[in-house]
Amino acid sequence: MWKLTASGICQVLNVILAFFSFYLLRQGWLSRRLKSTDIKTDGKVSWSSLMFKNLRFMLNLGSFVAIWTATFARFLGDYTVEFTSWAATSIFMWCNALLLCLPFQFIGPILVSM
Repeated sequence: MWKLTASGICQVLNVILAFFSFYLLRQGWLSRRLKSTDIKTDGKVSWSSLMFKNLRFMLNLGSFVAIWTATFARFLGDYTVEFTSWAATSIFMWCNALLLCLPFQFIGPILVSM
């Protein structure tokens, strides 16, 4: 008979979130912006502009990698790596939420000051 333990519940939640992370990766892939307009007339790439345009893609990719790292660490039994990966995921997701508030002029300073 199946015995419900805290470890089993955490493993099931890890698997559910790992499959949800494919949605994050897809949304990041759809929002990436790699165009020839990022190259200046002298042939150099504006890295700051390129990073800002693709920030959502990088944050979603970071979340995807951190979630899958946490899932594999859970199944391998390395709880330190798992907790560190979940912490990194929460930072990536929080930065992604702040990126959504960017168009609103006065929300950003209020959230940063909290």
